[in-house]
Amino acid sequence: MRATQRGLVIMRLVNPGEVRKAETCEPGELVRFDANGGGALLAVVLEKLVGKNTYLVLSSNHQIPAFSILPIGYEHRCFSYGAEWVMELLPDEETFPGNAEGADSAGEIRLFDTGITSIIANMLDQRMNRKLILLNMISYRPANEERYQGARVRSWKIWANEEERLRTGGRPIFSFPQQQ
Repeated sequence: MRATQRGLVIMRLVNPGEVRKAETCEPGELVRFDANGGGALLAVVLEKLVGKNTYLVLSSNHQIPAFSILPIGYEHRCFSYGAEWVMELLPDEETFPGNAEGADSAGEIRLFDTGITSIIANMLDQRMNRKLILLNMISYRPANEERYQGARVRSWKIWANEEERLRTGGRPIFSFPQQQ
């Protein structure tokens, strides 16, 4: 808060995003919305299609498995954090090239010497059957690398922006693995 000429205190609102129609969101935006009632989804817009967007769902209160790629119609409104969100990778003793452990764990990150950073995701068919794929986190397209290769990153966080990540007491929007 700050003082004005009249001595009144004016509130300053700091907002990390905005409410938008899903059809106005662009690939790379981090959004939160209620899809068909019953709970919130946190997702990254991957692709704009006719009448719908394709999302990488990070978390859901629905029956949708986390880290699933899913098309959802434009009829929704969402809270968009924009495309300036930050993913902080937290390497550990399991982070070394060729570590095949965790290659079947959706949500784990793989780093490659080609400069590609990819996430293991679920591609869902009409019956909600899952097929694991490696999704390039820059192009939002399937990666050509083999998911059993690359350096394994078992833990990461998403922040609204770099300022929030660096702020003492800052809170991430999402953490992997999710805390129970």
